[in-house]
Amino acid sequence: MLFTSEIPIPAMQDVKTPFPFLIFKYFSLKGYKDPFPVTNNYGIVDNGAFEATFGVVKSKKIVMPKHARYFCVVPDAFNEPINMQVVKIRTYVKDRTMFVPHASNITDYGFVVSYFLSYVNQKKPKAKVLLGISYAEPFYSKNWIKAAFQRRSVVKRINDALEKLDTKHQIDIHLLGCKSIFELWLCRKFNRVISADSSLPVLHALAGKKTHLWSKKIKQPAGFITMDVNDKQKHLIQRNINFVNKVLGGPKC
Repeated sequence: MLFTSEIPIPAMQDVKTPFPFLIFKYFSLKGYKDPFPVTNNYGIVDNGAFEATFGVVKSKKIVMPKHARYFCVVPDAFNEPINMQVVKIRTYVKDRTMFVPHASNITDYGFVVSYFLSYVNQKKPKAKVLLGISYAEPFYSKNWIKAAFQRRSVVKRINDALEKLDTKHQIDIHLLGCKSIFELWLCRKFNRVISADSSLPVLHALAGKKTHLWSKKIKQPAGFITMDVNDKQKHLIQRNINFVNKVLGGPKC
């Protein structure tokens, strides 16, 4: 599994990650890294709820990348009605996109995922897409250990379904965020889980901490993307990202 983090602008030129995870709303900021570097063979551009203030999508349009190697997140919002998610699947899902389902319970979540899988299989037989699985759904426990096993259970069900239904291997899984590194570690060997992202290793580094397997998520400060980063913090960010990739089976940068 490849792992990456959102990097503050002052450190973007010095910290290396296995793939870029770029935020659409930051593209206009001075110093933000070229959103489409040609040297990477995999990357994600996010316009979703996780990167918008208070979970509200600021841009209703989907920003398609200039290079086909990038995946773009279909604009999403927390607590979005099931029927609206179905409409977004029909409207936005195409080659090189990522859809992130949301629901208040596991039954509704299963319906949206099933609809997405069926739609891709029937309507987009040549598309290569990602299914984004978040850590912030209401049916996950607030207890980080319970949440880790609950998320593993959901990912396993989806992974098993894809292995049976998606024989062309069109659909892979990306894990959006986590409450702990342990949570991602539990999912590392599922065949369809190819990547994950979390700001956790960077936040730990900014606080002067080393990331470990049992490290838990801490609050992201306001203005995180433009925070000043000194050389010691940059070194620690790189160390933490390399550590997470090591335990998840990804490459060292």
